[in-house]
Amino acid sequence: MKKLAGMLFLGLLAFGCGKEPTAPGRGERYRLIGSRTVGPEGGTLAAEDISVAVPPGAFGSDAEVKLYVSEERPFGEKGVSKTFKLEVPEEYSRPLKVRIRSRGALSGESFVAVGEETFVPSLGEVRTTYDLFPASDSSGYLTCELPVPEGGRVAKAAGGTGFSISLLAVSGYYTYTSKGGHFRINFPAHVLDQAYDLADYLEEAYATFKDMGFSYAARTRWPVSVTVKDLGEEVYGYSVCSIWGNNYGYMEFNARKMEERDQMRLTAGHEFFHLVQSLYDPRNRIFKAKGWFYTHYWLDEATAVWSEEKFTSEEDYRSPVREGNELAPFHGMQAGAAKEPKDHGYGMSAVIKYLVERYGEGVLVDMYKKIRGGAHPVEALVKSLDDPVSLWWPDFFREYLEGRIYGVGIGTFMAGKSGSFSIRSDSDVLKTFSGSYPDLSAKIYLVELLYPEIDESAKIEFVADSPDIVPYLMVFKFDKQGKVKYLASSVDSLTISDVRALTDEGWHLLVAVVDDDYNPPDYTKTADVRLRVRVVTLRTFGELWKGTIEWDVPDTVRVEPTVWEAYFMPTGGGYIAFYCSDGKPSGGGSCWWAMNVGEEIKIGVVSINMRGKRISEAEAKGTATLWNFRGTWSGRSVKVYETTWFGEVWMGTWSSEDGTKSGIWEGYVSGTGGGIVSLYKPDGSAFGLALLMGWGREPGSSIKGYSERFFDWEGTRVSEVEARGTWKGSYTWSGRLVSVR
Repeated sequence: MKKLAGMLFLGLLAFGCGKEPTAPGRGERYRLIGSRTVGPEGGTLAAEDISVAVPPGAFGSDAEVKLYVSEERPFGEKGVSKTFKLEVPEEYSRPLKVRIRSRGALSGESFVAVGEETFVPSLGEVRTTYDLFPASDSSGYLTCELPVPEGGRVAKAAGGTGFSISLLAVSGYYTYTSKGGHFRINFPAHVLDQAYDLADYLEEAYATFKDMGFSYAARTRWPVSVTVKDLGEEVYGYSVCSIWGNNYGYMEFNARKMEERDQMRLTAGHEFFHLVQSLYDPRNRIFKAKGWFYTHYWLDEATAVWSEEKFTSEEDYRSPVREGNELAPFHGMQAGAAKEPKDHGYGMSAVIKYLVERYGEGVLVDMYKKIRGGAHPVEALVKSLDDPVSLWWPDFFREYLEGRIYGVGIGTFMAGKSGSFSIRSDSDVLKTFSGSYPDLSAKIYLVELLYPEIDESAKIEFVADSPDIVPYLMVFKFDKQGKVKYLASSVDSLTISDVRALTDEGWHLLVAVVDDDYNPPDYTKTADVRLRVRVVTLRTFGELWKGTIEWDVPDTVRVEPTVWEAYFMPTGGGYIAFYCSDGKPSGGGSCWWAMNVGEEIKIGVVSINMRGKRISEAEAKGTATLWNFRGTWSGRSVKVYETTWFGEVWMGTWSSEDGTKSGIWEGYVSGTGGGIVSLYKPDGSAFGLALLMGWGREPGSSIKGYSERFFDWEGTRVSEVEARGTWKGSYTWSGRLVSVR
C-alpha cells in the first residue's frame, strides 16, 4: 500500500496489462562472475561465495547457467552475504541446490532470500520481490533448494532467456505461523507484536473470502509465505504470483508501517484477495508472474478495492484509491482500461459495490469461475447476473449520480462533463453534442438554467440518436449546495417541463447519455451518438387550429387522412398538415385562411380540397374532396400545447440593397421543412409573405420558398440557430431560431 492523499493501496498482484514488460537492465549493478553450459547429465557452477548444483536429469537439453554479483543490500543489516543473480532455464524437472557463504555470526533463524523479477502493477514496473526460503547452515554456508516449477512446459516469450533469480543469505529473522496455519510470517524481532496482528488479519481475510464461496483448491501448499521487510516510505505491502506457480505465490509487508494497524488490516484483506483471484486466473505461471496478457486486471482491482470495506470498522468506508478515479465507469467497462487498468479498476469498484448490493456477494464468485473458464472480464461480469445489462447498467448510473454509491458529489461529475449548454436568453434554444461512446459507457452534460425571464411555458427536450445503438437518457436537477434529484429517464428522448420553476428555485440540469451495448470479443466497440437539447417555448405569433375530416363512405371503406392541424400568420398565409387516424403524417403544404369571421376558406393541398367558412373566432367548417371521395370537415382554434407538429419559430430582420426599406420577419418551419414566413414593416404592418418549400435541418443546408416568383425566398442555415439569405433578389434577410418544439 502507498500514501496518496491519505493512504493509497499500492501492492497488488504482480500482473500487468497485456504487454510484456522489459526486465530492468543490469547496468553496472551486476557483475558476471561465472557461466557454464549444463546438460542432462547435470553439473555445478561455483563462483566466489555461491554455488548452484543442477542434479542429473534436471535439464532436458544443454542450457547456459550464469551467476552475477551485486553490492545491493535489499535486507539491510539482516543480509549476511552479497546479493547474487542466477539465470537458469524456465523449465527444469528436479530441484536445484543453492549454497551461499554467510558472513559474520548468524542469529535468530536463517534463510536464503529468493527474489523474482515480477511486475507489480501498482508500481507500474518490474521489480524484484522476495520470499524467504528456509535454509540449513553447513560449514559457513546457507543451503536451500529451488523447487521444480509447476505445470510443466509453458510458452516461452519472444526473446526470453529463462528465469532471473536474486539470491542472498539472510539471518536475524523469526518465524510465526498463524493460528489457522495458513500463513507463515517471517519478520525481524522489532515487529514481533505487530507480526502476530498481521497473522490474525490474514486469517480474517482467509475466512472472509472462503465464506463468500471462493475456493482455494488450486493451491495445495500452505502456509503462504509472508515476509516483513523495509519497503520504503510509501508502500504498505503487496502480494505477487510466483514464476514457480500457484503454490508459491507470496506476500511482502513493510516493516516501517507495521504499527499502523488499521491500514495493515486493510492491506492484508486487499492483498490476500489478489492471491485468491490468481487461483482463478487461467494464464500460465510465467504470464501471471510477469503480468502479460492480463485482460482482467481492472476487474481484480475493482473487486479488491470493494472488498476493503470488509476489513475496517469505519462506517461508510471509501477507499482513498478511488480519489481521482471516480469517473472510470463513464469511460467504458473495458475501453477505460486501455491506458491505466489499475486506476480504471479502482474507479470501477463503484460498479462492483452496486452489483453486490443488488445481487449479493455470490456474483463475484460466479465472475471468477467464468474467468477461470477463459471468459473475457466483461463477459464474465455480464453473464454472472440474472438481469439483462439494459436493466441494471442505466440504473447503476442513476444511483451513482445521485450520490448513493460511495457518496460521490456533483462537483466530481461536473469536472468530467462532456459539454455544457447555458440558457441565458431567448436566443439560447438549441445545442447539439456529438460523441463517441465505447461499449458500456456514458457521458454527462450540463444544462445551466440562467435565464430568469424564460417563458413560463418553456420546456427542454432531449433527443439522442445514433446509427449504432439505442441511447438511454437520464436527467437530474442539482443546486449550488450539491443536492441532486432524479427527474426522468427514457430511451431516445424525453422532455422536462416547468423549466421556469426550476430556474426560479435555483436548479440546473445534468443529463446522462448511457450506452448499454456490448460487443465481443474485445468489448471496446464505439458508437456515435448525437444529443440535441432544445428549449421549447409554447408561444405563437399567429393562430393554431386543429380539426377532423369525416368522409362520406360506407363503414367498410377506409379513407385517409382524417385529422388536420394548421398554423396561420396574421397575414392569412399558413401551413396545414394532415394525419391518418393512427397518427402517421399524410402530407401537408402552404395555404390561406380566413382571418375574419364569415370569410371563405379555400385550401388545396396534396389532392385534398377544403371549402368552407370561419363561422366564429374559434370555429370553422366546410366540405372536403379527395379524388372521388367527399366529406365534411370542421375545426377549432387551439392552444399551442395541443398541437403535435409544431416545429421551429424563427425571427429576424430584412432590408433592401440600398437600405431604404427594412423591417422584421417571423417564420414557422414544420417538422417536414415546409412552412411560412411573414415580413413586416417597422410599424408592424404586413409587407410580404413567402411560402416555404424546404428549410434545412442541418447547418449548411439550403432554404427555399416562394411568393410572387418561384423560389424567391432563398438562403442557408449557417448554424443550428442562424440563417441568412435573399428575397426577391433585391432584399437580404438574416435571423435566429427563437423557439423549438
